[in-house]
Amino acid sequence: MDRSALLGASLRKRYREKNLSAKQSKSTSPPWVSRPNGHPWWQDGDKSASCQGSQEVSGYDSAEKRTKVETDQRLTRTRRIRARRDFLRLQRDRRGKGVQHFLVLQGASPISETRIGVTVSRKVGGAVQRNRVKRWVREYFRLNRTELQPSSDIVVIARAGADKLSFKDVERELGTVLKRDSGSGRDR
Repeated sequence: MDRSALLGASLRKRYREKNLSAKQSKSTSPPWVSRPNGHPWWQDGDKSASCQGSQEVSGYDSAEKRTKVETDQRLTRTRRIRARRDFLRLQRDRRGKGVQHFLVLQGASPISETRIGVTVSRKVGGAVQRNRVKRWVREYFRLNRTELQPSSDIVVIARAGADKLSFKDVERELGTVLKRDSGSGRDR
C-alpha cells in the first residue's frame, strides 16, 4: 500500500468512518411534504401569512410633505467642503482663529453656499472619539448655518482634548470663534 492509502485507512479508523455506497436507494415515500401549502397552519386562501406587506412605511412622510424648514436644515453635499484643494486653499490663506480645542479657518466660498469641512487627526483620539467630534461640529454648523457669515468656507480643525468635550462645550467654543455669543446657542 502506498502512503496516502495508509493515511486514509488510519483516518477512517480514527473517525470511525464507513464506506457507503454511492447508489441511491429506492424510497417508498415522496421527497415532498404531503400537506396543503407545506404547513398545517396555513389554510387555503388565507392571506394573513402573505409576503406582501403594506406599501407605505409607517413613520415616514413622502417627499412632497416635507416642509422647507426640514429640507433646508440638511447638510447636503453642496454644504460640505470635500475637495482637498479647498482645504489646502483655506490652510494656505491661514486666516484662522483658535480656541483651546479648535482652530477655525475661514475664507470666501467659490459658490453662494456657506460650506463646512472638518479635520480631526489621531492626536484627538481613536476612531470613535474622532467621529463624535466630527458629528458635533457638523451638528453645530447645521443648527446655526443661517447665522454664520454667508457664502464662506469654514474649516474646523480639532485639537487634542476635543474628544473630552460635550456638545454644549463644542457649541460654546465654536460660537466664540464664529462671532456668536455663547448664551444664544441651543440647549442640549
